[in-house]
Formats: sequence, structure tokens, C-alpha cells
Amino acid sequence: MNKYCFAKCFFVGILLLSLSNSLLGQYSKLPDRGAVWKVLFEEHDGPNVRLSLEQMTYTQDSIINGLTYKFIEGYGASPLHENFGLLEDTIQKKVYLRFLKHSNCCAPDSNYLIYDFSMGIGDSMKVERIGLPYPIYWKVIDTGKIVVDGQWRNYLDVYSKGMLGLKFDRWIEGIGSQLLIARPLFPLFGWEIRSELVCFRDSSQGVFYEPLKSTYPDIICSGNVGIVNIEKPKIIIYPNPVTDLLSIDLPENEGPFHITIWNTHGQKISEPIIRYRPCQIDLGYLDKGPYLLMVSNENSNNKYLILKK
Repeated sequence: MNKYCFAKCFFVGILLLSLSNSLLGQYSKLPDRGAVWKVLFEEHDGPNVRLSLEQMTYTQDSIINGLTYKFIEGYGASPLHENFGLLEDTIQKKVYLRFLKHSNCCAPDSNYLIYDFSMGIGDSMKVERIGLPYPIYWKVIDTGKIVVDGQWRNYLDVYSKGMLGLKFDRWIEGIGSQLLIARPLFPLFGWEIRSELVCFRDSSQGVFYEPLKSTYPDIICSGNVGIVNIEKPKIIIYPNPVTDLLSIDLPENEGPFHITIWNTHGQKISEPIIRYRPCQIDLGYLDKGPYLLMVSNENSNNKYLILKK
């Protein structure tokens, strides 16, 4: 290879690497009109469990005080089942929520910060709203990138700690919470309602994201909403509280899984390697107290609160 060819190839390589890094660092904006989020709600009434599939849709824009809000509507748009608008600051990488009419929890003339994608590990985001005697804090415990339909997206793994316990979530740029798009404003509930993002579709940009496709193969993103009859594959964690050995039963038809353990300060404690199923993790060396156990693969990100005795 002559010097000219080497220099040319080296220059092209540097250019491609710079372009790749630039693209990886780009902020992914909220979707265009027509985007759809489908969320699976799990409601517990004593021993009875009801699963329902609900849809949220970005239907139109609303201009308020010269600012353009993306209007989100649908039964599951928020835990209070009220529609709202999203205001995005793409420079600061922040997203605000505004109810378009009076709500039991929030004033219609206020913008509530629900996402701050400029945060890094250890940073916290303060959320204040009517009806709570104290503000809500979301703390970042991990950051990273995932591929969504061929496109790189940044994400934040976060948790919120309050009187009713701990809540964990993953926020993805341009999509939002993997639990519910308005979840950052409503992290802690007194009733037993869980939610999981089943699929996200933005046809205008050709983006299709099904984080739980292998978990719920019978749920079709373009299908109807309403009560669904499916069997939830379970990851079983026992015993909890734990003294030394923690056992984890994983679904046989999924994997490989990655396990991490975090403390409540957002510090990664351990990344045990899964060699056998069911797997056992020795936690005897940990101090007493609560820890976050994350069990994830390319299709799911499961979080569990474990208590070390």
C-alpha cells in the first residue's frame, strides 16, 4: 500500500469514526404526529389480576402562549386517564407535561418537568405537583445506548424513592418511559397498578419498537385495545428478604440475560455471571438494607427490589 492510499484510507476512517460518534451523540426528539404508544396495564384487586392493553396517540398540536404542545390522548395517557400536552426543549434535552384542563393533581396553567435527558449517573431530577406534601426526585443510576429499529437512542435508568417504596424505570430519548409516558409525574401510587410499554410506532420516521415482543408474542402492536388474555412469563426471585444465597428462575425460551445489582445511592455493586439456570447469587457479603436487582436482555429490562437481612 503506497503512502497516498494509506493517508486517504486513514482520513476516511477518521471521518467515518467522527460521523459515527456524532450520530451516537445526537439527541432523539419526540415523534411526529400520529405516533402511537401501547401499554399493558396490570391491575390487582386482591387475588384477581386484570390485564388490559391501552393506546396513547399523538393526535394534534396545541399552541398555548406561543408554545407548541404535542397533544397526547387515550385511556392510558396518564394514571388519571386525562389527556395532556408535551412541550420539548431540544436544546436542553428536557420534556414538560401540561394538562389542558384542570386535574386533581395538576394545574392546567403549569408545565411539569417529566424528563431531563441531559442528566448523567448520580444526577437527580425534581418533580413537583399539587397534592403531594413533598417533591418527587428521580435519580439516574445508569446511562447507555440501545438500537431502536436500526437507530441509536440514549437512555437513562432511574429510580424514585418515597414513602410508598422504590420505583424504577428506563427513559428512552424520543419515546419516554418504558412503563408509561407520563409515569415520571406519578411514580408512587397507593393502589396496585403496573404498566409496561409493549410497543411504540412512529410511522412518519419508520420507527417501530417492541421491547417486550418475546415476552408477549401474542400482542400485536396494530391490534385492538381492551382486556387481553395472556400468560405472563415470570422471572422468580427467592427468597426475598435474603440472607446469603439469592435464586433466580429465568424463562427457558429467553436469553441471554444480564444481571446487575445496585445500591440506593445509584452505585453498581455487582454483575454476576449466569452460568446455570436457575442461577444462584451469593449476597452474604452485602450490608443489610434494600438493593436494586436488574435482570435484562435485548427485549426486556426487569427491576426488583430485594432486601438483604
